[in-house]
Amino acid sequence: GALSSMVLFNIYRTKLSGSLPEALSGMTNTEYFNAHESGLTGTIPSSFALMINMNGFEVQSNYLTGTIPPVFTTMLNLNYLYLDSNAFTGRLESMYPSVEFLRINNNFLTGPLVIPTTSNNNLFTGTVPTSIIHFNVLQVINIGSNYFTGQLPTTLNQLSRLIVLVLSSNKLTGNLYNLTSDYTFNNHLVTLDISDNAFVGTLPGVLFNTTSLETFVAVKNCFSGSLSDTICHAQSLQLLDISGLTAGLDCALNYNILHALNFYTVDYVPGDIPSCIYSLPNLTSFYCSGNGIKTSFSGVTINQVSKLTLSYNRIEGSIPDSVAQSVYLEQIDISYNRIGGDLDSLTIGIDIDTSTDIDIYVDTPSISTSVRENISISLNSNYFSGEIPAYLSNSSLDAVDILEGNMFQCLSVMSLPQNDPNAHKYSCGSKQLDGWLYCAYCFVGVILCTWMFLHSKNSSSSSSSSSSSSS
Repeated sequence: GALSSMVLFNIYRTKLSGSLPEALSGMTNTEYFNAHESGLTGTIPSSFALMINMNGFEVQSNYLTGTIPPVFTTMLNLNYLYLDSNAFTGRLESMYPSVEFLRINNNFLTGPLVIPTTSNNNLFTGTVPTSIIHFNVLQVINIGSNYFTGQLPTTLNQLSRLIVLVLSSNKLTGNLYNLTSDYTFNNHLVTLDISDNAFVGTLPGVLFNTTSLETFVAVKNCFSGSLSDTICHAQSLQLLDISGLTAGLDCALNYNILHALNFYTVDYVPGDIPSCIYSLPNLTSFYCSGNGIKTSFSGVTINQVSKLTLSYNRIEGSIPDSVAQSVYLEQIDISYNRIGGDLDSLTIGIDIDTSTDIDIYVDTPSISTSVRENISISLNSNYFSGEIPAYLSNSSLDAVDILEGNMFQCLSVMSLPQNDPNAHKYSCGSKQLDGWLYCAYCFVGVILCTWMFLHSKNSSSSSSSSSSSSS
């Protein structure tokens, strides 16, 4: 009939309701089935196994339930299978080695991982299987936000077509050398996210001996050792996030005082931040906060970084001109460090339009400035002083947090950046220090007065005793 000759079936975003009819299984010659975001409920009929010529099957973003049936194993030409963002449950029993693009994320699937693909945000457990090698056609593996444990299989590095590997938010352990083979690394990988696990050891330098890696994220793990300048071998890096390298919950020391105060401590990352990172030719986002690294900020040269976060370290020195006057920076957070000096040269977020207007009397360039929107500047809890650049009070700035923990000069509270969260309680210049000094003077005065009073009282008592003895 008409169904058996249909090649393309598309009801994408038609906002239908109800379940998938059994009659659709008669589309035995259909190559592409698209029911993405169509309000479907119920289960996938087992009779769909008759649709053997299927190349692409999309039912993502619906309300489908039940287990994922083995109907897709009969579709030998299946290349695209999108089942994500539904309410599928149970274990995944079938394997689909011919499928190159497979998405089963955002469901409620449980049990061990059978298909290492885009399966993030489920309830999978167990280890990452060594059988992953059978899926050598996969280009994307995302198993983030599950409950996987154990070490990574060495076969993972043998997936030569893999370009995206996301392992974040699990309980994976061991070192990262299983991602390498004979000291080589997948030269096709573009994205690697291993954040929020319990990986240990050092970051293998071989991970960065690649010309393809653009995104590397390793936040909140249990690494040790210093940062190597081999990171700079990855010349294509665009986003580098190495924040909290030792801050994984599995390695942090937790303290609970009287069941009321709960906090944890982590180890500092030794060494410094390799200066070559800042000037990587393609790097636009660099995050290295929460590592306690002791290094100098002076002399750093950044290239085209637009997002820079170095908070919660022990960085010293002053803001280098390449940072303070960067035309690329949109977000900078260097709070909770030991950086000092003034902000006289700070022009982050200012567009300067310089055009030479030749005047008959004066041949000088005329300069106009404007403050860009969506600029975020956080410098709090450092050693900054001096005057505050007037442009930081501009309401166009997305966020300004520079006052707390610094000692700026100002005429009044109203002259402070009103978009700073501490503007209403900030003490200008040395007033805050003066307040502490006054308190200290008063405390010393009270101690001295008390001592003099007691001393005079003891002297009076001694004199009375002597007089009584003479009598």
